[in-house]
Amino acid sequence: MDELKVIDWIEFGSGREEAPIGDSGGCFNSNLVHKKEEPTTMVWQDYLDIHDVEAYPYLNALKKEIESNNLHISADDHQYRKKVPLFSDGKIGEFTLRSWGDLMAAIYSTKKKPISYVEYYLK
Repeated sequence: MDELKVIDWIEFGSGREEAPIGDSGGCFNSNLVHKKEEPTTMVWQDYLDIHDVEAYPYLNALKKEIESNNLHISADDHQYRKKVPLFSDGKIGEFTLRSWGDLMAAIYSTKKKPISYVEYYLK
């Protein structure tokens, strides 16, 4: 199989087959928001670890597209402004608002500069 890629950005609710990405949401570096929790710093591998292995090619393709184009897509943009990824196998990646925030925070978080899902969820 060829390397999976994001080939376009389309409208939310297209009815196309969804990629097996799963649905986490509102957990990525949430301790930065809810200060009562123990401090932790989650990065990309932590994000992958909460998903099934079959999601990895889709998530990694999405990460590559977002990073290589320096995209900072909010959850609102994802759902309301034609920012749903269409993958080269014809499947799409639709996320809840919080799970999109998780994805974007995971892509841009580093150990030195952690980002909470809220940064992209509430934009």
